[in-house]
Amino acid sequence: MVFISRDDVYNSYEWENPFHLLQQYIIRLGISNRDVFYWDGVEQLQVPFVWNYDDKWHKYYVEFQQFLDKKNINIFAVGGDFDKEPPPGKRIKTFRWKTALLHFINHSIVTEYKSDDVRIVPSFNKLFNCLNRHPRHERVLLVDSLYKHNLFPYGDVSWNMLQEEWIGIEPINSFKYWKEERRVVDIVGHYETGANNGIYKNDGTMYIRDYQLLTDYLLNSNCLFNITTESVSNAGQYNYFITEKTWKPILLGQPNFVVGNYWYKEHMTNLGFKFYDNIVDYSFCGNYESNYEEYEKITDDFAKELSKLKDKNYQEIYESIKDVVEYNRDLARSIIDNDPYITQDFIDFYLKHKNDWDSCEQLKQDIDIHKVFKNKI
Repeated sequence: MVFISRDDVYNSYEWENPFHLLQQYIIRLGISNRDVFYWDGVEQLQVPFVWNYDDKWHKYYVEFQQFLDKKNINIFAVGGDFDKEPPPGKRIKTFRWKTALLHFINHSIVTEYKSDDVRIVPSFNKLFNCLNRHPRHERVLLVDSLYKHNLFPYGDVSWNMLQEEWIGIEPINSFKYWKEERRVVDIVGHYETGANNGIYKNDGTMYIRDYQLLTDYLLNSNCLFNITTESVSNAGQYNYFITEKTWKPILLGQPNFVVGNYWYKEHMTNLGFKFYDNIVDYSFCGNYESNYEEYEKITDDFAKELSKLKDKNYQEIYESIKDVVEYNRDLARSIIDNDPYITQDFIDFYLKHKNDWDSCEQLKQDIDIHKVFKNKI
């Protein structure tokens, strides 16, 4: 098996032909007659393999299949659930694994702190934190809603990068209420370490890919709630995009609000997780017909709900939801120990290449694959 990480291939996606850079990388390395495992540790959707190819990209998909046939290459990748199956192709196989990023973020915490029981101290003097590394549409709307409802004084709101600095991306949308400015509360020093500087530090220890997530801040911020958005705020009924932004506070025992649409809550409920229904009206999530255009109303309704809590006793709020926090943390840890969402075809693939996994340095940085599969075989 040959291992390819997205970090090996992409500085950025080439959206005109999403297969082009990967194809050029395979040619450059002279890969043929092999199984290839393609890994992107920090994204749930393994672009370009879990995508709804329309007429625009169909010809590139066909050309890439022909290229794989010529090279006798089979490519395997991991992704969450998505709206539609990719077009049939005997050379490309995607494994559904909706909890992959739970294992990634747990591995980063365990590696950094050398403990599998890392959690916040439940002592709170601020209502929330809302951390935003890159500007995105849904984050603009959430931050704007927090400012509109005068919530900035009650928590930490970061805005690490201005929209004009988000290279290659057109301005997303304007703030209606807040005047955009840099607010760095969660990141100290440079943004990037880890893979961009090599796998190992000077002292021989392995980098983890927690460089933009900064567990230290969450552990020491004394904020009651972690508030975030998932990157696909308009994810539909069958489209799972549940990332480290959901899993990290759950693992750390910090109450969290993900401001997502109806289907986000539905997906998490189907996985067995509980919500703080005793203190918040979750109708802010809208209904199953909620779409991207209605996300401004979702963020505004959420901010209204949060405003109801801003002048209450934060310790008492925590005590009223502590049983849900602990239940969710225990459930997440049980999934880590014996993940029911690992499919049999992925287990078979792991066993087929069992002796190859340790050669995948980038994978070892992101996840302990043998630990993940220990109770599956």
